[in-house]
Amino acid sequence: MPWDLETLKTYVDTRLDAIGQRSDDRLSTIQRESDTQARDLTRRFDNVNELRELVNDQAARFITSDAYHAEHDALNSRLDTLTNRVTTIEASATGTARLFGFLVAGIGAIGAIATTIIVLTHH
Repeated sequence: MPWDLETLKTYVDTRLDAIGQRSDDRLSTIQRESDTQARDLTRRFDNVNELRELVNDQAARFITSDAYHAEHDALNSRLDTLTNRVTTIEASATGTARLFGFLVAGIGAIGAIATTIIVLTHH
């Protein structure tokens, strides 16, 4: 086919239209992918913000380490006081039990002596 100005113009216009159509198709594809990625990114940001709110809510309910240590020290002090009381009560109970044991042994010894005396005097 011989090239003249009219055929060359037609050829170039056809090629430019084809390139334009491919560019439009690519641009549409890129725009759709971009919209999809933007929606995905927005959804991810929403999830991250929701997680951030959850963490902030939990952190608001946590006690500080200073408050924990103060309460822990107070509980240890109360535990020491109660331990001392139990030790005192156990020592008192042990002393009372020993006294009761000595009392029972004394009564038993007196009873044995009295029985021996009675047996010896009646024979």
